[in-house]
Amino acid sequence: MLGLWVNINLVPLIKRQSQLHLAKRYQPLIMKKLIPVADLKDDLEFYKGAKFRLYGVGMSRASEEEDYYDYMLIYDHDKHMILANVTSDLGKHKAGSVICHVQLHDAEGRIVVSAAEIKRMFGTEKTFHILEE
Repeated sequence: MLGLWVNINLVPLIKRQSQLHLAKRYQPLIMKKLIPVADLKDDLEFYKGAKFRLYGVGMSRASEEEDYYDYMLIYDHDKHMILANVTSDLGKHKAGSVICHVQLHDAEGRIVVSAAEIKRMFGTEKTFHILEE
């Protein structure tokens, strides 16, 4: 009987390469605009899921353009949201790491944080809001 023989140890590698190929193929469909956090108005509000990028994180083998981590606001069912690492690029193995807690803005029952609080807790140097269009 003839069949397809696949080394079981290679399955995760094949799957990962396939996902990378698809990501590169569809990457132009998602346009990312980086807005400096320092340029954001203090009263601007962000909901859970908002993404931010921090450059200059010290990746030893990365170029200046690739030396970053992406963070997402995640509601932790308290009076704070957390900025958790959601970087999806290979070689950046910090996914899930929390960089800071951001206090919720009192906004009449809405779960939001203000740009002023993002600036205070996340900083303004080499930090950007990721606006996906």
